[in-house]
Amino acid sequence: MEDLQKYVEDYKYLLINHDGTHFIHNSLRKMAGILSVDHTTISKKLKEAGHCYCMNKDTKKPVYILKL
Repeated sequence: MEDLQKYVEDYKYLLINHDGTHFIHNSLRKMAGILSVDHTTISKKLKEAGHCYCMNKDTKKPVYILKL
């Protein structure tokens, strides 16, 4: 049980792609790099509501990000 709790606590962001695929990330910078979006842009949007929509600059498709 403790291993599962540690695993869950390590992840901080849920990302859902336009096609419904989803990923969890533990680093805002790594996630931003994957999306080709500046991490400060995501950070500012998440501070406002705890979740946001962004455009993946590579695919030009929207993604949803939720801060866990």
